[in-house]
Amino acid sequence: MRFQLDAFTLFQYLPDRVTVTDRDGVILYVNPAFEEMTGYSAAEAVGSKPSIVKSGYHPPQFYQELWETILAGRPFRAEVMNRKKSGELYYEDQLIVPILDEQEQPVLFISFSRDITHRKALDARVRFLVDHDPLTGQLNRRGLLSWSERVFREARAAGRPVSVLFIDFDNFRTINEGYGHQLGDRVLITASQRIQACIGQDDACGRWGGDEFVVVLPGTSPGGAEVTARTIQSRLEEPAEVHPAVPTVYLRASIGVAAFPDDGQSVEEVIRLAERAMFAAKERAQGVRRVDRPSTLERTRLLVDLPNALQQGQIELHYQPTLDLRSRRVIRYEALMRWRHPQFGMILPGEFIALAEETRDIIAIDHWVLQKAVDDILSLIENHLAYDIAVNLSARTLGEGSIVGLVEEIAAASPEALTRLVVEVTESSLVRMDAARHSLESLRRLGVRVALDDFGTGYSSMAYLEEIPADIIKIDRRFTSGIGVRRGSEAIIRAIIALCREFGCRALAEGIETQDQLEWLTAAGCHEGQGYWIGMPSSKKDLGWASGSREKERGRKAPLPAPKRTVL
Repeated sequence: MRFQLDAFTLFQYLPDRVTVTDRDGVILYVNPAFEEMTGYSAAEAVGSKPSIVKSGYHPPQFYQELWETILAGRPFRAEVMNRKKSGELYYEDQLIVPILDEQEQPVLFISFSRDITHRKALDARVRFLVDHDPLTGQLNRRGLLSWSERVFREARAAGRPVSVLFIDFDNFRTINEGYGHQLGDRVLITASQRIQACIGQDDACGRWGGDEFVVVLPGTSPGGAEVTARTIQSRLEEPAEVHPAVPTVYLRASIGVAAFPDDGQSVEEVIRLAERAMFAAKERAQGVRRVDRPSTLERTRLLVDLPNALQQGQIELHYQPTLDLRSRRVIRYEALMRWRHPQFGMILPGEFIALAEETRDIIAIDHWVLQKAVDDILSLIENHLAYDIAVNLSARTLGEGSIVGLVEEIAAASPEALTRLVVEVTESSLVRMDAARHSLESLRRLGVRVALDDFGTGYSSMAYLEEIPADIIKIDRRFTSGIGVRRGSEAIIRAIIALCREFGCRALAEGIETQDQLEWLTAAGCHEGQGYWIGMPSSKKDLGWASGSREKERGRKAPLPAPKRTVL
């Protein structure tokens, strides 16, 4: 009895809730912390059962397991949601300890509980921020991609369409510069709310980055998506009064539309096509624009013609220069495919690479591109032109594995060529295919350098940098376009450059289209740059790689700026 009195005296001063019940669960004692936590006084609690704080959240199986455990003489611990006398819900970390008699049978149960409501709220907030934008509350890029992958899988199985809208504000930079970033944030919040109000419960809106939003519409045809896009555009362009001290703000929005399966097969491809349509809408001041894609008949014709395109000499390479930002000299050219179709004219890779991957023609094409690039490297070496060449390889080609054998043959015949060769691969392809990563590792062992393209636009970048240490990391053009416009883009670029410094690789910024962007990147410590301001993709003839043109090309500096922005 003396021990019991001392224990109850101790319970009086514990900050945790203490409840003592008999074997039948009738409350015999509660401490002051119980009264404070639950709102029930000791007089109200004693004689009743712990179910007075039951919330109804947990299923009957939970309480069945609880009683089976403690009646067997074993402690039971769990996180429990209960309800205060006021009706307010709260979480507690609860430990129930059986007190046994001489026959090892429980005679009393002592429950110790600690309020963890605040911790649970913080955990929920952290989980929310993993997939959501902290400013607008919408899905972030990671969350939207994850959600969209599931939607596309279900749509593919059910044979339903999925449409995507890519939204960008034409005048957001003016608003930011004129009124400040704080008001700009208010504008983005208002815009996201207006977009959300225009779409259904089964649809999703995500903040893609800066002033860009992506809307995914499951089960919506391209025609229906265009109607939704025009509704969103009209709603966004209504006057916005975001702050009493600031005049009415007017937004102008450009929206691109693309759809599965008509335009693309994967989430990344459809979003990329919608973005391209958005840029076209912006350039033509159209507001809303569907992506330009071949018709069904044209697509069928391309599928038929593609296998013979190589043999008939219709596939050719154009080369886009890469600049060393410190010396301002061209150090590398990226080989970009073009299909000179006899009926449809010049076709960019975005129009036929996906078709080639569907039919496995991509493997033969990639082999041809690699061999052609090596031939050009040897020609450059012969003409004393010190340029590297980068080629893009698809994940399917890398996954198939035969490309490694081709490079081994090249290494045996022309080892000097491999020192000038760079292989580019997107991080998203590495995420999806382990076999592609293994092939890439084999190429690196042979001396081929690796460039990781579209870095930062997927969701596994950091992990794969450890698994495949890239020699070059390409900063995606959407971040470059945010220089001087979006603080987040500049912060991300600085972070990638710092990451490159730690990993001992070079940072290459894509999509440089202004002198200001070039100077900012140079000052930020970016190593290399690429974009229309530096040079557009050109044929070997236009570059002057023909015999007798060495003096023209040697030590070539960056050209004059391109007259207008264009998207490859």
